[in-house]
Amino acid sequence: MTRAPDRAPDGTRALEVVRTVLESDFGIARDLVVPAARLADDLDFDSIDAVDLAHRLEDVLDIAFADDVFERVECVGDIVARIDECLASRERGDA
Repeated sequence: MTRAPDRAPDGTRALEVVRTVLESDFGIARDLVVPAARLADDLDFDSIDAVDLAHRLEDVLDIAFADDVFERVECVGDIVARIDECLASRERGDA
Protein backbone atom coordinates (compact mmCIF):
# COMPACT_ATOMS: atom_id res chain seq x y z
CA MET A 1 0.00 0.00 0.00
CA THR A 2 1.30 3.43 -0.95
CA ARG A 3 1.47 5.93 1.88
CA ALA A 4 0.70 9.59 1.51
CA PRO A 5 3.65 11.87 2.18
CA ASP A 6 3.95 13.27 5.69
CA ARG A 7 3.84 16.77 4.25
CA ALA A 8 2.35 17.91 0.99
CA PRO A 9 4.98 19.47 -1.26
CA ASP A 10 4.56 23.11 -2.18
CA GLY A 11 2.04 23.57 -4.98
CA THR A 12 0.25 20.29 -4.40
CA ARG A 13 -3.38 20.71 -5.21
CA ALA A 14 -5.81 19.91 -2.41
CA LEU A 15 -7.82 17.46 -4.52
CA GLU A 16 -4.72 15.42 -5.31
CA VAL A 17 -3.83 15.24 -1.62
CA VAL A 18 -7.36 14.11 -0.77
CA ARG A 19 -7.18 11.47 -3.53
CA THR A 20 -3.84 10.20 -2.25
CA VAL A 21 -5.02 9.96 1.36
CA LEU A 22 -8.31 8.30 0.47
CA GLU A 23 -6.50 5.77 -1.71
CA SER A 24 -3.63 5.00 0.64
CA ASP A 25 -5.39 5.14 4.00
CA PHE A 26 -8.95 4.14 3.12
CA GLY A 27 -8.52 1.96 0.03
CA ILE A 28 -10.76 4.12 -2.17
CA ALA A 29 -9.94 4.11 -5.88
CA ARG A 30 -8.60 7.48 -7.07
CA ASP A 31 -11.09 7.65 -9.94
CA LEU A 32 -13.97 7.66 -7.43
CA VAL A 33 -12.56 10.70 -5.63
CA VAL A 34 -14.11 13.55 -7.59
CA PRO A 35 -15.42 16.84 -6.20
CA ALA A 36 -19.06 15.73 -6.49
CA ALA A 37 -18.48 12.40 -4.69
CA ARG A 38 -20.61 12.32 -1.55
CA LEU A 39 -18.80 10.96 1.48
CA ALA A 40 -21.65 8.87 2.89
CA ASP A 41 -23.51 7.89 -0.26
CA ASP A 42 -20.71 7.44 -2.79
CA LEU A 43 -17.65 6.62 -0.67
CA ASP A 44 -19.45 4.74 2.14
CA PHE A 45 -18.00 6.99 4.86
CA ASP A 46 -19.41 7.20 8.36
CA SER A 47 -18.70 9.83 11.01
CA ILE A 48 -15.68 7.95 12.38
CA ASP A 49 -14.16 7.71 8.89
CA ALA A 50 -14.68 11.46 8.48
CA VAL A 51 -12.86 12.19 11.75
CA ASP A 52 -10.01 9.87 10.73
CA LEU A 53 -9.78 11.60 7.34
CA ALA A 54 -9.74 15.04 8.96
CA HIS A 55 -6.88 14.05 11.27
CA ARG A 56 -4.89 12.50 8.44
CA LEU A 57 -5.32 15.56 6.23
CA GLU A 58 -4.27 17.81 9.12
CA ASP A 59 -1.10 15.73 9.52
CA VAL A 60 -0.30 15.61 5.81
CA LEU A 61 -0.93 19.29 5.15
CA ASP A 62 0.15 20.69 8.53
CA ILE A 63 -3.17 22.49 8.96
CA ALA A 64 -5.87 22.56 11.63
CA PHE A 65 -9.55 22.27 10.81
CA ALA A 66 -12.22 23.75 13.06
CA ASP A 67 -13.59 21.07 15.38
CA ASP A 68 -16.93 20.89 13.58
CA VAL A 69 -15.68 21.31 10.01
CA PHE A 70 -16.58 17.80 8.90
CA GLU A 71 -20.12 18.17 10.23
CA ARG A 72 -20.60 20.68 7.41
CA VAL A 73 -19.12 18.71 4.53
CA GLU A 74 -21.07 16.39 2.30
CA CYS A 75 -18.78 15.82 -0.65
CA VAL A 76 -15.12 15.76 -1.64
CA GLY A 77 -15.43 19.26 -3.08
CA ASP A 78 -16.43 20.55 0.36
CA ILE A 79 -13.27 19.02 1.85
CA VAL A 80 -11.13 20.61 -0.86
CA ALA A 81 -12.76 23.99 -0.14
CA ARG A 82 -12.03 23.66 3.61
CA ILE A 83 -8.40 22.75 2.86
CA ASP A 84 -8.06 25.76 0.56
CA GLU A 85 -9.53 27.98 3.31
CA CYS A 86 -7.03 26.65 5.87
CA LEU A 87 -4.10 27.09 3.50
CA ALA A 88 -5.18 30.62 2.56
CA SER A 89 -5.58 31.50 6.24
CA ARG A 90 -2.10 30.20 6.98
CA GLU A 91 -0.63 32.22 4.08
CA ARG A 92 -2.31 35.37 5.42
CA GLY A 93 -0.89 34.66 8.86
CA ASP A 94 -4.29 34.19 10.49
CA ALA A 95 -4.58 32.06 13.64
